[in-house]
Amino acid sequence: MLRKLSLLVLFLVAVTINTAPATFAQENNATVHGTFYDLWTFAPLENIVIEVYSNSALRMQTISVDGTYSLSLSPGSYTIVGKHYRGSFLASDAQENVILQSHDNITLDLIMFPTFEENELPENYDNTIAEEWGEAGTAWWPILGAALALALVGVVVAFYYLKILSKKKLGMKKVEGAPSVKVVGLPDDLREVMDAITESGGRINQVELRQKLPYSEAKVSLMVADLENRGLVRKIKKGRGNIIILKE
Repeated sequence: MLRKLSLLVLFLVAVTINTAPATFAQENNATVHGTFYDLWTFAPLENIVIEVYSNSALRMQTISVDGTYSLSLSPGSYTIVGKHYRGSFLASDAQENVILQSHDNITLDLIMFPTFEENELPENYDNTIAEEWGEAGTAWWPILGAALALALVGVVVAFYYLKILSKKKLGMKKVEGAPSVKVVGLPDDLREVMDAITESGGRINQVELRQKLPYSEAKVSLMVADLENRGLVRKIKKGRGNIIILKE
């Protein structure tokens, strides 16, 4: 009787030792769960074949009827693959890599992408539309070339216009405190009169103007009259003299 009791105790100890590692491993497992979605509708895709790989070796294979899954795996690095078949034809698939640690609880959703290859296209597939689009694209090239040419001409015209405008601005003589007056094309003597008026702030007495210039009173009067006819100055009578003012 004592011998039988001893054998029973040894058997229970052996069973406990053998099952302890497995129990410990299950207690440290991680959980990864999620849903397989269709690429076009983003709705859960039914009847997914799920394969779990570790170190390129298949570790688990199961089927999800409603497109959701939940896997209990020991810590490690895994590749989760989902496959959706239509008959014997692989219509779409997805895969993701995941690293699991003890007691992890990870949500991993996957989007199923079509797996069409050129030799797997349906027999009734018609690429006429694609060919027509290609021909239409070729027909657009001349129009695109003409548009680019017109744009280039516009850039050149704008460049020369700005260049001419900048030259005209350089031909304007500006003095601080006096109006800006065009002096391009004036004779030298009239330019001297304009400079003298400008240096005086755009307003000067005709007597003072004659004193600034190396010309006679009659010559200065004629030059002032010439500038007035050109619309560059205005002469205002004041007492026995005249005030010469630059026009803006």
